[in-house]
This record gives sequence, C-alpha cells and structure tokens, in this order.
Amino acid sequence: MADQKILDKISKLLALSESDNPNEAAIALERAQKLMKEHSVTMTDVSLSAISEHNESIPTILKDGRLYTLLGDIISRSFGVTFLVISKHNNSRTAISGVCFIGPNDRIETAGYVFTVIARQLAIAKKNFLASYRSKLLEEMIEYFTSIGYIRDPETFRKTCTSLPKLYKSFFYIKSSCESRLRQATKAYLRGWLSSVSQKIDDFVYEEQETLLIEQYIQATYPHLRELRQHSVRFNREQMSHYHKGIKDADDNVNLFRGVTGDMHRRELGFKS
Repeated sequence: MADQKILDKISKLLALSESDNPNEAAIALERAQKLMKEHSVTMTDVSLSAISEHNESIPTILKDGRLYTLLGDIISRSFGVTFLVISKHNNSRTAISGVCFIGPNDRIETAGYVFTVIARQLAIAKKNFLASYRSKLLEEMIEYFTSIGYIRDPETFRKTCTSLPKLYKSFFYIKSSCESRLRQATKAYLRGWLSSVSQKIDDFVYEEQETLLIEQYIQATYPHLRELRQHSVRFNREQMSHYHKGIKDADDNVNLFRGVTGDMHRRELGFKS
C-alpha cells in the first residue's frame, strides 16, 4: 500500500473532484486516478486511510479492569471511535498496558487526550476520597478499641496516633482488614464516579460508512483479537454507600460539553474548579 502522504494527496484530489467547477473537478479526478494507478491504490485503500489509531498508556489509577473499560467506553461513545485494550505477555502472565482508540483521524488524538484528562481528574478524586476515608477509619478504630478497653485515654491517644500506619504499630493485626476495606471502598467510589460521567454524555451519531471502515481497519490490523472477560461486581452496604458518594461527587464537579470546529465534531470536557 502507498504511504500516508500519497493517500492523503489522493484523498484531497478526490475531494476536489466534487468541485462545482467542472474543469477543476475533471483535472483533480484525472490526477487522482493517475496516482492511484501509479501506486496501485484502490478506493478501499483511500477510504481506510481516513481511519487510524492512537494509543494511551493506562495510568495506575485505572489498573482495575472495570475502570479502564468504563472510561474507554465513555470516550468511545462520546467521540464515535472504537477502543481496544493493549496487553503484553510476559512468560505465563498477561498484563494490560494501554488502550488503543481507532477511528477517524480528526477525532482519535482528541479522544486519547480526553482519556488522560479524565484519568487525572479521577486521580484527584481518589486522593481526596482516600484522605477522608482514612481519617474516618482511624477514628472508627480508635472508638472501637476504646469501647473494649484497649485505649483508656482516647484524647491523648489521638494526639500521638494521627494516621493509620501509626495505629498499626499499636494494633498490627488490624492492618490487613483495614487495607482491604480501603481498597474495596476506593474501587466502589471510583466506579461510581465514572458511572456518573458515563450518564452525562450523549452518544456520538455514527455514519454507517464510518462504522464499516473502522471494522475493516480492525479486521485488517488486528485479525486475532480476543474478547476481554469482565467479572460481575457486587458491593456490600458500606461499599454501595461509597459508590453513591462517587456518583454525587462527579455529579457536583464534572461538566461535559460539546465543541464544534468547522466540520469536525468533537467533545470537550470541562471541570468545575
């Protein structure tokens, strides 16, 4: 297949061949056909040249499979692109390293950028949630150990024990259960946050031809795709409360709006300060 510069030139000439000026249209079509013959380019090649891909690494914040598939789905629906998960095989293990957005050239780079922007906002939300929940959990543990007589002067104890790691030094056996609660609570919160963002977007209206081109590109470039397995998620009562807190925080702090530049339809995301 011809290189991208030749394909771009042919595309531009074919666009000019639809000009209202008959002479200009005829000359453009003749030049396009000459280039296509010279470089053995078909109309399918020209059409597919409008489709490409853009890769983004998965930030640590999105290492949970449900999180990066949720965000990938949000971006795909908003920009009218498709996303694939990139995996790397190391011995017998498979590690997810990134996502690949596939679609029209004028949208995929912006889609990748917004993917990163939302991930950064999610990281900030996670940091704030963890700080709040750690403080709450610390106070809960101090009250519990006071109630069973292990802490006799809670006010004095609070002055020296200002974090969970310091609490673990006094009660080392609770570390595993506390850290497990922190992880599960955070996962529930982040999923709620992304669920709220997902509800705010309007699906991009695909053109049938565009959809077919994306499918052709994927079949030609990635013929051995495998479906990513998703496990069902169940929350207990406490985790569900964190899930709803994530929804509320995103409802209050995330705004989405559409930007239009010329004929290029795209989505921009803005966040309340």
